[in-house]
Amino acid sequence: MWQRFTERARKVVFYAQEEAQKFGEGYVSTEHLLLGLLRESGSVASRVLDRLGVSESRIRAEVEKQLPRGDARPSQDMTLTPRAKRVIDLAYDEARKLNNNYIGTEHILLGLIREGDGLAGRALDKCGVRLKDARNAVMELQEKEHEERETGKTNPLLSAATFLSRLIRHSREEQPIDAGTLMNMQFGRFVPELMLLGLASDETGEGFRILNGLNVPVADLHALMQITLMTPVHIQDDSCRQVTFEQLISSAGSIANELGQAPSSAHVLLAVFRVESSPAAKALRDAGVTEEALIAAVRPT
Repeated sequence: MWQRFTERARKVVFYAQEEAQKFGEGYVSTEHLLLGLLRESGSVASRVLDRLGVSESRIRAEVEKQLPRGDARPSQDMTLTPRAKRVIDLAYDEARKLNNNYIGTEHILLGLIREGDGLAGRALDKCGVRLKDARNAVMELQEKEHEERETGKTNPLLSAATFLSRLIRHSREEQPIDAGTLMNMQFGRFVPELMLLGLASDETGEGFRILNGLNVPVADLHALMQITLMTPVHIQDDSCRQVTFEQLISSAGSIANELGQAPSSAHVLLAVFRVESSPAAKALRDAGVTEEALIAAVRPT
């Protein structure tokens, strides 16, 4: 049944089982599939919801307020309810209609919307997620990716940067990132550099605003981080590979707490700067950035 599922789609089903167990259920229903889908940050389904202007935190809140909470169950394999099975069948049908030979998170989302009568379908409808709009968003994303592949514009570094900057912006709304997701990325070992690339790519973020305010040549910084990430591993200084994503985000959270602020990409920028041995921090120092200037920019008087 699951052979055509992408890795992300399979993770959604696994997360759905965890959600069902958390709420004390012995089966996986549509609401658990939806909650599992919301946990898979950076997926096509997440990008579709972004395009539709729908907050994932709002959807989660809408689902959870209708779920009775029982005692958590021990880990075990659970069966799908008839409605959840119909969602999977509809996901297959959506993939067929889109001429896709795989089942991804986007197809599961479309299946949940089409099923409609379950708790998940009702929650999506209440949040304004409509089948036609979601399907159009999926087709637009797939068309864009196809055009990029055809023209050779796909850049894995920029894709990773976009993913990371999105995580930073929505870190207060979404589930914590699964460490394996980051480490499975090709460049996941060089977290400060990859994070700085994301900050330099996200023109809507606080980190980007601060870099501009400090007269840092962001375009040059962006290019330098790409070159750094493309450098063979054996040339890199081992010290720059000792910081994990979780450690960097934790550091950013601690900085935000010290300053009495809600975490943002500005605090991530400070956390990157404090990894003194990393090429990312060196690039910032070479651009004339100091910790005092960063703190002043993060906490304006």
